[in-house]
Amino acid sequence: MESGERGQAVSGPPSRMRSALTVAGRVAGVALGACALILALALITVATAPRGARTAFHDCAERARADGLALEAARGLCSDRTQRSLENPAIDGTAGYRTHAFDDQVEFGGTIENLTPGKIITSATVRVAHADGGGVEDAKTFDHLWIEPRAKGSFRLSPPDLTFIPRGDRLDQSAVPGETLFRWRIDAIKGIDTGY
Repeated sequence: MESGERGQAVSGPPSRMRSALTVAGRVAGVALGACALILALALITVATAPRGARTAFHDCAERARADGLALEAARGLCSDRTQRSLENPAIDGTAGYRTHAFDDQVEFGGTIENLTPGKIITSATVRVAHADGGGVEDAKTFDHLWIEPRAKGSFRLSPPDLTFIPRGDRLDQSAVPGETLFRWRIDAIKGIDTGY
């Protein structure tokens, strides 16, 4: 009997049980294989997914600075490469025509205030149309801006970008009460998402 008990112990479980264990083992192996495949695909997806603009900008700036570029040059180069259009950014600004005291040249200039949290404005187009301009709209895209959240940046349009030059008495909005002398807007705003 002892040998029979040993024989049963050596021969293993009955054949139905052996078949069930074999099937369970195969299912577990397939399940583990599927999990491993899913994990591998997830790792590949994470490794090849596009990186955020902030990370891409940071990596670019580090390489540029390591290559000896000045901070401003690295900022300009890397913001050009990583900036994206900003959807509905919160901005404010003031602008107007003015004459330089030293050469009487007329320009249109002002400030852009970035009220968008977590975004740095790196490019914007300013458009202006004067009431006396016959429908002419002057526009200029300002690249290489760096307007952080809650900060302001300045801009200027002067000839040749400013094609319509109003008469001296039609420059200042406050000098002509009740009449809108010019309309201006900022569009095509691009920037970098800081992730903060």
